[in-house]
Amino acid sequence: MTTDEFLAELRRVRGQYEWKLVSVVMSSGTERRTRSRLHLRAFSRSGSVQTVFDPIGAVCHARTGEIYEPGSWADAGELLGMVPTDAAAVIAASNDRTWTGPDGGREPAPTLRAMRIRMMEAAGLEPADA
Repeated sequence: MTTDEFLAELRRVRGQYEWKLVSVVMSSGTERRTRSRLHLRAFSRSGSVQTVFDPIGAVCHARTGEIYEPGSWADAGELLGMVPTDAAAVIAASNDRTWTGPDGGREPAPTLRAMRIRMMEAAGLEPADA
């Protein structure tokens, strides 16, 4: 599954979940960011149990019924037939890791920013705070 195919599938299944940007505080080290990273997550409720998915896990769940928690995106991506580097890029974009640090500096990663915006649109969210 290519990244474009993944985004098309995300758009197709988005109505099965409630999509939110969730603030996540990093547990290791000191947070240097002025605002928390906003992770794109899908929420599904079955009875009294709520399940949280990253975008790859949500698409995998919609297609196969398998449940992969956000930390298991590599396994979910493999089941979908995603190339590991594409799956990693999708997760980096969904987890707001859209900056790179070449040569000790920090600058925006244009391809990851664009992917994050496309992913948010596919999930039905406004990319204003992407």
